[in-house]
Amino acid sequence: MKSAPVGVVTKSDSAFFPGVIALLRSLQSTNPDIPIVVFDAGMTEPQAARLEAMGAAVLPLRNRFVPRAETVLGTHYNASIFALMEFSCIPFETIVHLDADIVVLGSLAPLATLPGGCDFAGVYDFPALSLADNIGDKSQQVLACDLLAISREQMFAPAFNAGIFAISKVAYERILPVMTRIYDTPLLLPRRDQTLLNAAIAMAGLRVAEPLPVHYNFRHRFRRAEHVRWDVVERHGDMLVPRFEGELVKIVHFIGPDKPWHGSFAEYPEALSVWSQFYGVGA
Repeated sequence: MKSAPVGVVTKSDSAFFPGVIALLRSLQSTNPDIPIVVFDAGMTEPQAARLEAMGAAVLPLRNRFVPRAETVLGTHYNASIFALMEFSCIPFETIVHLDADIVVLGSLAPLATLPGGCDFAGVYDFPALSLADNIGDKSQQVLACDLLAISREQMFAPAFNAGIFAISKVAYERILPVMTRIYDTPLLLPRRDQTLLNAAIAMAGLRVAEPLPVHYNFRHRFRRAEHVRWDVVERHGDMLVPRFEGELVKIVHFIGPDKPWHGSFAEYPEALSVWSQFYGVGA
C-alpha cells in the first residue's frame, strides 16, 4: 500500500459485502484517482480477494471487544464500529472515512481538501444531533462530562456523522489516545462510533472546518424528518443522481438496519436504482 495525499478508508464484514462493492464502484466512477483501503471485519477469503482484484487494499481489522454490547443501539452494529481506532497504519496524509452503506455520486474534493488550519471536515446528521443526543441517558451525559472533561457547550453542540468525514493523519494521531481513553471508560456509549468520534474531537480540541451541506450525507429516508426527500433523480451521463433544492446530491448514505441489498426497498424504487447502478444484478 503506497502513501498518498488523500485516500478513502472503509470497513466491511460479509453482511456488508454488497454495500462495499457498490461503494468501491461508485468511488472508481467519480473519484478514480483516490486509493481505497478496506478493513476486513469478517469477510470470506473470496470476498477479500475480490476487493483486491478491484484495486482496493484489504487489511485485517482487530476483533475489538464491544463492552456491554446490549447497550449498543441497533442489532446491525458489530465490533467494526471501532475501526475508527485502527487508522494509524494508513499512509494517507488526509484520511477520508466512508461507511460501506454509501454510494458516492460526485467529487470528494470539498470533503478531502481540508481548509488551511483545519484538522477535520464532516457532515452533521439531519436534523442535527448533539453528542448529548448520541449518548442519550442524562446520567451518562453527566458522567461523560465528568470523566472526559467535556463542557456543556460541547455536549450540546451539533455532532458529526461518523460515517462520512475527513481527518488529517497528524490530527488522527492526536485523537487516537483520546479515543482509547473513551473506550476504556465505564460509559455505556450507545451509538458508539458517533459518540466516540465526537467526544474525541471535543476532548482533543480539533480545528473543525465548516460542516458540509446535507448533500454530502443524504438519505433515501430521513427517519426524523420524513417530509424531506430529494426532488428528482436525474441521469447525468451514465449515472443516476438525485437533486435536492437545486443542487446535485454528492453522497447517499443508506443508514439504518434495512439496506438496499436486503430486498426490502420495494417502496423506495428510486433509491434502489441509485444504489443498484453500482452493484447490479448478479454482481
